[in-house]
Amino acid sequence: MKRTLTLTAAAAITLSLAACSGAEAPDEQPATSQAAESETTSPTPTEEPDPVAENWDDIVTFVEAVYANDADVAMPLTAKDSPAAEYVAYIRDNALAEQTAGFDPHMFDDGYSFDDDEEKQEVDISFRDTTGNGSDPQDYTWSDWKMTDDGKIESWTGASGSIEKVLGKKHDKQKAKGQKVTVAHAYKSNSGTVVIVLKVDSETGGYPDYAPVYVGPDGVARKPAQVNATDLVEGATSYLSFLYQDADFGGKLKYLVDYETPVTLTIK
Repeated sequence: MKRTLTLTAAAAITLSLAACSGAEAPDEQPATSQAAESETTSPTPTEEPDPVAENWDDIVTFVEAVYANDADVAMPLTAKDSPAAEYVAYIRDNALAEQTAGFDPHMFDDGYSFDDDEEKQEVDISFRDTTGNGSDPQDYTWSDWKMTDDGKIESWTGASGSIEKVLGKKHDKQKAKGQKVTVAHAYKSNSGTVVIVLKVDSETGGYPDYAPVYVGPDGVARKPAQVNATDLVEGATSYLSFLYQDADFGGKLKYLVDYETPVTLTIK
């Protein structure tokens, strides 16, 4: 460190006057710096907070809850109106459609296992069918987690890319013959299947459309490969879900309110 010695102008003038008047000059003292010696120290870098690292246990809990169809646990961990919240709502409402159709939404729960890596901020997900149903094994990873500053999950990246890309964004709705039909959710699975969940508010009882036709952006008409639906109840809300194989967003769903009254809903 370079040391600077400074003789102030005032001290120089005083010594000069003393010499001119013949007065005895004071004993010479070692000159000292008038400016306080300062040692400049760089501030310690402050690390940016990492909400993902700080809330990693919540992320692991979220993944396990999603695959157990437990929206009561998963939803409070998501940011409001985020893709994560939309995905949990899809899981919840599709499970409702499955239950009302007599299908057990927890049938495959035991086949899933999870391996989380906090350092890499990844969760590996494996599925092996334990039911004898013959479902194919699956292995993939959820990573690239996005969270709010207050620790709520916004999004992540899975086997098919970011969760935003596999969720429908338009909740189209039509009303006819005492029924309001709404696209509650649309989701494209890793296998390329488009799942459409409808919310039907019915003023009268009756039968739903068990085979609505989906015309994709390729112009091909598809009937559902799987249906989760049950009879409509007067004054109640019903959730129905339909699976269309090898399909894409960007098409039209033609749903029959009755045998003579179709409504068309946009899926995108």
